[in-house]
Amino acid sequence: MGKDLCMLVSSGQKVMPSVLLHPLWDELRGIIHELEPEICALRRHLHKYPEPSNEEYQTTRKVSEILDAAGIDFDIAPTGRGLIANSKFQGGTKRIALRADMDALRIQDEKIVEYRSSKPNLMHACGHDAHTAMLVGAVRALSELERIRNTKFTWRGIFQPAEETASGALEMIGWGAMKNVDIVGALHVDPLIPYGHITSRPGALTAICEEIEIMIQGRGGHGARPEQTIDPIAAGTTLINRIYREIPSQVIKPKPSVISFGVFQAGINSNVIPETVNIKGTLRTVSKARSQEIKSRIQDIATEVEIETGAQITLERKYHIPSVHNEVEIYKKWKETVIGIVEPDRFIELKQPSMGGEDFACYLQHAPGCMLRLGVGTPGQETHGLHSSRFDINESSLVLGMQLLTSLVLTSASV
Repeated sequence: MGKDLCMLVSSGQKVMPSVLLHPLWDELRGIIHELEPEICALRRHLHKYPEPSNEEYQTTRKVSEILDAAGIDFDIAPTGRGLIANSKFQGGTKRIALRADMDALRIQDEKIVEYRSSKPNLMHACGHDAHTAMLVGAVRALSELERIRNTKFTWRGIFQPAEETASGALEMIGWGAMKNVDIVGALHVDPLIPYGHITSRPGALTAICEEIEIMIQGRGGHGARPEQTIDPIAAGTTLINRIYREIPSQVIKPKPSVISFGVFQAGINSNVIPETVNIKGTLRTVSKARSQEIKSRIQDIATEVEIETGAQITLERKYHIPSVHNEVEIYKKWKETVIGIVEPDRFIELKQPSMGGEDFACYLQHAPGCMLRLGVGTPGQETHGLHSSRFDINESSLVLGMQLLTSLVLTSASV
């Protein structure tokens, strides 16, 4: 709890942040603290037994067993991956949806800890285990409050698969996850921010993210006779070098944009020039106009490389994630609430949007909402960022995360 629990308003008067005025806040906070050991254990279990995108069956089962034991109403998605939990009270207040993602990444876990991933080349390197655990704790706390105090809040917990492949949000929305939802909120952990700090910003929080796939068709042949071939590797390296040189990434205003490539697949034999090359990367911008400008330039470069090398180059956009856009009034309300939970100077308003992509943006196409970034770093310890093979969190952040999620319900449901 912050030392200075007052907020200055323009009139010069002091007012208490809204969550502190709620008569149920202290009781809810107490329930959350009682849940801390179980939620920490759940997070470690999920970390030890990760599942990749589109394979989250056991994660779904684990969450469903916990919710069932707590008497919480839920439905498992028809695919068997993902589920929705609902308050027993339905109607009369705004429906507040809280979302967590559940999938892991295909990365080898290099940490030496008891809960290290038990599965080779698979780990929770983006904190989705923590997101899931915190949401389980949040809905359990809200459900317990509903049971003992007969509260009249209408909330929904959305446990989503396949965030890393940018397909899970649309899958859950298609199943009805956003039906009759008035406000939607989410947290994302950030190891580069110290525990106890929260960051966000009104408006664009993340970039528009698009995957671009480039297929290059050449003519294969013997490595000793390149003159008889059309080398797709030479065409591909020329193309990538020109893109990086002529479309430099810039992550500051006025036109932030990042293009990067993570896949370059070609051939299997060292003495064979292959027929084809497959290249995949992402383009990240904060405006549709900037995105179209860059894609047009990439196509122009590809055409020029085709003429130069004789290869055939095809560009295809594989997926598109819109920007997470925090609705201004909801952002302000949640920020006010957060400042009632932590020190006022521990809420940091970001000046620039992140160039990361996040399919939480898809939910915001159906209802207004907001995402906060929750600091999980430990000052004085070595920091490993998201998608790192040594990623981990300060587990004290789990309680704060549960508080933040439930505070959005308390302060928004009846507004």
